[in-house]
Amino acid sequence: MMIPPIKRSCLVGILLILHVSLFFGQSTTGRFLLFTPSARSSGMGGVGVANDYSPYATYFNSSCLAFSPTVAVVGSFTKPLFFFDNVAHSYFSVSTNLKDIGAFGASANFYWKGTHLRTTSGGPDIIGSEELTDWQLKLTYARSLSDRIALGAGIGILRLTLSDQGAGQEKGVWKSTSISFDIGIVAKEIFPFLTMAGSLSDEHTSLSTLGVTQNEKGISLGMVLRNIGPKVTMIDAAQADPLSSTLSFGLSYNLLCSTPLNVLLASDIENRIYEGSLVDYIHWGGELRLYRVLFLRAGYYQDTSGPKNSYPTWGGGIHLYGVNLNLAHYRQSLWPSWHFDCSFSLEIL
Repeated sequence: MMIPPIKRSCLVGILLILHVSLFFGQSTTGRFLLFTPSARSSGMGGVGVANDYSPYATYFNSSCLAFSPTVAVVGSFTKPLFFFDNVAHSYFSVSTNLKDIGAFGASANFYWKGTHLRTTSGGPDIIGSEELTDWQLKLTYARSLSDRIALGAGIGILRLTLSDQGAGQEKGVWKSTSISFDIGIVAKEIFPFLTMAGSLSDEHTSLSTLGVTQNEKGISLGMVLRNIGPKVTMIDAAQADPLSSTLSFGLSYNLLCSTPLNVLLASDIENRIYEGSLVDYIHWGGELRLYRVLFLRAGYYQDTSGPKNSYPTWGGGIHLYGVNLNLAHYRQSLWPSWHFDCSFSLEIL
């Protein structure tokens, strides 16, 4: 039996709304702050607390910035809700590591919520449209306490936007500006003897990947508090919502370190503070690096409350002379999403 086009469209719309509500139904605001900005991380199930020493550390763990290259720039683009044409998420960050002084990073996190049609209160007549965008700007500082341990902190300005036309007689401020804080710690190269090491050569030093040193071995541990701040008020104080704050613990293990082949395994345990539960998500990921040029990645994004929001991920990348291109694929919604990013790094001794 054929379903009429109008009914078929309504059915698809209902399914999309039900699926999206699983992700956006929680009582918190600024949920775009939970979107993984790095395609490398997206391909590895969302890990990054203890294994990302690029400018993306401004998102994952501010302390990791202490081990970043001298100068680095990253940028990413993804469509988190693939079936909405105008919805997109981008992240840009730049960092400089001054060694004895510390590392500094600046990042911009943008979430374009698409075009929203405005209708009359008494009917479906369209009377206009509006483009809505949320963003966060953040400054980050990190300082190494030793060759293996570092602390970091960040401060961000968050801007959230709603329609300037309230429902019915509802009136209030339709934009909100708030402040948020991050703090993190990382310890790397613990128990280096646990890494199986093959032959190492300086021949490929110029091809070494962004944020992964040539001889890094052992286990890395990290912990970070992200987006800690006051509740956000848009219309009135009684409707204020908490920020999308998280507490995450990360572990990464360099299983094999050699010139032709490197194997990295990682996992992050994530607690979304506003949920009131102990563990909300567990991220699992692995990366295979061939001659520091070609990267193959796979992972799993695990929802501890059940399989409804769990999904596998995979991706890859290529790195040549300081330029790193990454691509990730995952099915967070009914349609698959593709995530792309690009980074540039320069190490000055």
